[in-house]
Amino acid sequence: MGLRRWNLLFLITVAMATCAGKAKKDRVQARQEGDGNSAWKFMSSNHIYLIRTNTSLGNYTCISAATINKSETEETLKQVVSFFHAAAKKWFNLTADYKPLDNCSNPSRMFFSIDENMKTETNYTFYLSNCTDCAVALKSKLKNKTDLSISCELWVNNDFFKENRRSKIRTCCDMEFQTHCSCAEGREYDVNV
Repeated sequence: MGLRRWNLLFLITVAMATCAGKAKKDRVQARQEGDGNSAWKFMSSNHIYLIRTNTSLGNYTCISAATINKSETEETLKQVVSFFHAAAKKWFNLTADYKPLDNCSNPSRMFFSIDENMKTETNYTFYLSNCTDCAVALKSKLKNKTDLSISCELWVNNDFFKENRRSKIRTCCDMEFQTHCSCAEGREYDVNV
């Protein structure tokens, strides 16, 4: 019995202490070896666009995000998120910093952002995917520590709009959305505003 305790203590001490450092190294190595489907790689694309969701966002008809800063090693990024409000016919912007939520996955699939002004925490959990030009994410947003909303979203990057690949990519992305969001259609957004 004493030997089992020492083995357990050794495992906890060594494995847990090296987990965060190893995870960072593994995440960078996975991306360098061509892991085209990593959530961080997709999120850190120059521009991404919300194309479909299973909930309504009111009068907002277009949402996009432009990456302005990123760290591959830390898997962090900063984006300017732009919202088009149809009734006001006006764009609104906010800056969001994203950090990985799960330090031991390889590479990260969960990211969070905290907006101190709005007292909001947003978590994105990306589903594993075979599509490289889109990503399906489960989004949970907590406002004022009491108001929780959960939605499922389909985001696309600029490569999604290339003519020679659009129908094949669109089919893949639609299937991912239907599978993970349990929703045949959802609300589609106009990325051409």
